[in-house]
Formats: sequence, C-alpha cells, structure tokens
Amino acid sequence: MEYKVLRLLFGFLSEYVGNPLYISGNAIRHAFHKKINTSVGCFTELRRLDAINSYEAFIKIRIEKPFLIPHTQSFFSKIERKKKHLIYFTPTSITFDIINPPENLINFIKNLNIIQLGGLRNEGFGAVELLDHLLIDLKKIEYPDIGTHVTLISPILYVPKFLETYQCRQEYVIFWNNSKKNRIKIISPGQFFRIKKNKNIKKIAEKGILRKVLFGQFGFGEFFVNNWPKEEENE
Repeated sequence: MEYKVLRLLFGFLSEYVGNPLYISGNAIRHAFHKKINTSVGCFTELRRLDAINSYEAFIKIRIEKPFLIPHTQSFFSKIERKKKHLIYFTPTSITFDIINPPENLINFIKNLNIIQLGGLRNEGFGAVELLDHLLIDLKKIEYPDIGTHVTLISPILYVPKFLETYQCRQEYVIFWNNSKKNRIKIISPGQFFRIKKNKNIKKIAEKGILRKVLFGQFGFGEFFVNNWPKEEENE
C-alpha cells in the first residue's frame, strides 16, 4: 500500500490550556468531526513548512519541541459564572501529520469558522488557524538502515516486540472515544528503547511514522530511530 502524509501547521490565535508536551490526535479529529488517521500535535515555533527530502527532515519538526512556559491567571468564567484560576500557555504553532488524508481536506479546513484545541474552548482558549500544509510522499523518503534505539514522540500502550523491554515510565491519561471517558495506562513519550539485534531498521523507521499500533489512528505509537554508539548509551 502506498502512503502519503499531509502535514498541517496551525498557528495559535489565543492562549492554550492543556498538556504542554503534545495535543492528542483526538483533539483534531473532534475539531474536524472526521475519523482521520492523525498523529498527536507537536508544538513548534515555525510559521511555515519546508520541503521534505529525507528521514531526518521529516522527523526534525516532530522532535525539536519548544519548552512551553506556564502562566497563571484568574478569570471570571462566563460558563460557570464564578472566578477561576488556571494555568495556560502561549505556544506559537503546532503540527499534525495525517496519513492518507481524505480528498479536499484542506478546503474543508479553510471553510471552518473556528478551530479550537485543548481545554476551556467555550471560554475562548485554544483557537488556531491553518498557516501551511505539505503533502509528503513516503516513497521518496530514504529511511535509515542503521539504528540502535527508538525514541517515543507520542504515547504508546505497549512496547513492540522488536524492542528490548525494561522498566519505563508509565502514567494514566484520560482518553475520549465515542463520547465516552476512558482512563488508560500509557508508556509516556520522550523515552527511548533499544532495538533488538538483527532487525530491519528501515521497516522499523517506517513503522514509527505510520504508527501501526493499537490506537495509532489517534496518534499513539509514533517514534523515530536513533543510532547511538555503545559508548554513548545511557540506560
């Protein structure tokens, strides 16, 4: 099967309330009211997208995440009609990757009156606009053939069989599906795992982009391949 990725870059028009590390793929699915195969949203400071001609160029925007500085504020909630305290952020932009997007998705997005991501959307937080988009043909990306580890970009539910399993950081997150609130246990992003010996690194690198895991359509299971000499390994 041939795969194409539509990379979407949104700029924030208002403050954002939510996870400072990423935005769930569920957020963009709900904003579009479409069952698309999407990555999680990764924050960036870019205002436009560059052409992709290598694996390194593809993953660069997904791994060079800026640190979001938290701000605190007291405000009067028009919904609850009382004073509330909250922590919010002021990110610049965010990017999502849509695998094999539906036709005319860009026109659909441009015709939306408003797109909001994160919490307190009814209070005006999390408004974004489409800044740029790029259609990427994965056949034209040359994947690495040497690698020792993978690093998680997004949460994952279990460690894939091609990776060494050892103690890792896990946490519970709230996951909405079909209007139902679920509490699920995930392996937190940002961690790395050693690749088992004699594995096809190119296929593993491709799996990291395609997210062929449980809940992959919501952004789970995205990772990139590292090649670290033994003397630099630090478990």
